[in-house]
Amino acid sequence: MVLKDKYRTFKFLIECVDIVFDIHAKTIYLDEDDREEAFEFWPLAHHYCNNPEPLWETLKIIFEPLWLYSYPGEDLARARRNSRKLDHLLRDFQAEERRMAARRRRGN
Repeated sequence: MVLKDKYRTFKFLIECVDIVFDIHAKTIYLDEDDREEAFEFWPLAHHYCNNPEPLWETLKIIFEPLWLYSYPGEDLARARRNSRKLDHLLRDFQAEERRMAARRRRGN
């Protein structure tokens, strides 16, 4: 997941038209709108704008042409998992506990 977030953050920064990377100061400069968008939507952008990787050009060569696709159903599973409430989890746990107790009583 970290690699995917890293890729998506780099991809966003690479696609920004107004981005300037000062290789000597190891600093990324974004205009204010892009910077706010980056901080809001890309979890690692704040890190890279304040502590950029020392090998930015190497990482750019690696990440720019790379496409990382989600595993089948990954986003759906994440959305489903995040949308479940505590009472749903508790009911599922209790149902599983009852199934396991019944299985033990039957001797399986």
